[in-house]
Amino acid sequence: MERETSDSLVGGLYVHVPFCTRKCPYCSFYSVTHSPNLEKTYIEYIRQDIDSKSRLYEEYPFFLNTFYVGGGTPSVLSLDAIKALVSMVKRNFWDKSDPLEATFELNPESSTEALFYLLKGLGFSRLSIGVQDLTAKGLKVLERPHTVQQAINAIWLAQKVGFKEINIDLIFGWPGQSKGDLEETLEKLDSIKELVSHVSYYELTIEEGTRFYGIYGKAGLVEDQSDQMYEYTLIIEEQLSKMGFYQYEISNYARPGSFCQHNIGYWETRPYLGIGPGAVSFLPPKRWMNTHLGSKPGVLWEEELDTEKRFREAVVIGLRMNRGVSISGLKARFGLDPLSYYGKILKLLVDDGLALIDGDRLRLTRRGRMVSNQVLSNLV
Repeated sequence: MERETSDSLVGGLYVHVPFCTRKCPYCSFYSVTHSPNLEKTYIEYIRQDIDSKSRLYEEYPFFLNTFYVGGGTPSVLSLDAIKALVSMVKRNFWDKSDPLEATFELNPESSTEALFYLLKGLGFSRLSIGVQDLTAKGLKVLERPHTVQQAINAIWLAQKVGFKEINIDLIFGWPGQSKGDLEETLEKLDSIKELVSHVSYYELTIEEGTRFYGIYGKAGLVEDQSDQMYEYTLIIEEQLSKMGFYQYEISNYARPGSFCQHNIGYWETRPYLGIGPGAVSFLPPKRWMNTHLGSKPGVLWEEELDTEKRFREAVVIGLRMNRGVSISGLKARFGLDPLSYYGKILKLLVDDGLALIDGDRLRLTRRGRMVSNQVLSNLV
């Protein structure tokens, strides 16, 4: 396989758990309903996939520094299944050391003290809790299977068990959300801010194949309510800043030292291995997705990206971060200079106050981040 420069050869390992108790109306990710029998099938799939990926890892040497278990809803797995999964991962990828960061995703309704103690004992350093909203109205619209109090209790319990890195996922722009609804969620977050180190606050997007798509269509809520979403984004950024959370990526805010290193790997287009049904792997220049549950581990689809396509992807995804991208770093990795490559397009963005060149960094301005979809579409 083609190699890039050494600074890009640090990446992550992602394990996909495709189980949910029910499908959320906005979710486009691959998932199935959990059952004990399917769980056994899943663990066998993981065993075979890890065996294959560990051999591939030896052929494509790079340093795996982050480990992330996501879904789906990983917390619906039995404790024995979680133990088995982590044991296989450690034995094959971290037998002599520990990852820099190990994250486990979970939902409030399946959060228990026993689960948190198990995760702590297995070496997880970070939890990501799928809260999505802190109003009863929002949770009902989003069809979340937990209450506001269950979400808050899960955060308290994680802190009690000893987790210091606790992320919560939130969504804004859901159907019927008023400014008052948004402010209510932010007020409740403010009341528990000392327990949370990181907030991922995503604008709801309507994806094809979801139930919301059938109701609202492709344009959905974004185009119809663009002015309102701009106002909501400003409110979120302002309020989270007052709470001590620094925006380091368009949708992600954290306290100093609590940035999600695994996700930074994605934004810096570093290599990663995906384990499990529907998981995606990226070992430049190839990207591919695993088969789904019910099939043997294999390739569902794959693509090969040439140097120019990887360069454009690195620019577009990297500009999601507030710090932007390193001009010299891009030259070293791909042999292309973004300033000359984008030429007039980039000059227009800079002249319009949407992007700026700050020494060796190319980054979006605050106004550019507010309309990032439109800005970045010019660079794809």
